Amino acid sequence: NQDIYWEMANLYQKQNNLPKAISSLLDYYDLVLSNSRKGAETVRRLQKLSGLRWERKIFKDDWEGSAIQVDDERIFRFLHNYITAYRIKSGALIWDANIGENSSVVFANVESKNNVFFIKQLKPDERQFFRDRFSSKSTIDFSAFEKEIKYFLVALNKRNGTIEWDVPLTISGENDIKWLGVKNKQLFVESIYEDTLSVYAHDILGGALQWTSSLPITSLYPSYELEPAFYNNNILI
Repeated sequence: NQDIYWEMANLYQKQNNLPKAISSLLDYYDLVLSNSRKGAETVRRLQKLSGLRWERKIFKDDWEGSAIQVDDERIFRFLHNYITAYRIKSGALIWDANIGENSSVVFANVESKNNVFFIKQLKPDERQFFRDRFSSKSTIDFSAFEKEIKYFLVALNKRNGTIEWDVPLTISGENDIKWLGVKNKQLFVESIYEDTLSVYAHDILGGALQWTSSLPITSLYPSYELEPAFYNNNILI
């Protein structure tokens, strides 16, 4: 019941509990049309309570399939094979980049001043891939599709959205890429395949592979959702 959220927001506001009041208003906003009178009224109220400066409408289907990262000046939205940059102060669109058909962003890192670094996954056209195998009457190996997946390490210019370099990774499509980190003049990629964890170090200027290291892990390790961490000149896994 949308009215309950509105009344809860009133109650929390009277108690000066602004975080819960804002949360209730956001729940209310999810249940009304954004372009309706109630939607506009909710936005005005959120502006007063939270310092909301702007809003940008995004379709629900797009939102659920996207990821967002921010730096000091921009908001970066990653959706399928598109990367979009907005002004953090106004929400104005800066640029919109298409990274290629059948491609998607697996991991991204926006910590660098000048570049967005991301891992691009390139998949074969699924329908065509299996159609070719059915037509040839060959035995269908469903794992063969994963083997055809390719990964690339990409540097994109934050100012204009152009790709500065795009290099293939030596990681097979069967691997699960877990992390992308930036430290000094290096990029680090972590992947897991079965009982092996691997780390790859790449040069930040052109993406060249510098070294790789692998170690055995237990079957429980991926369930811990651990991320590597930097300490001085070391990477802790």
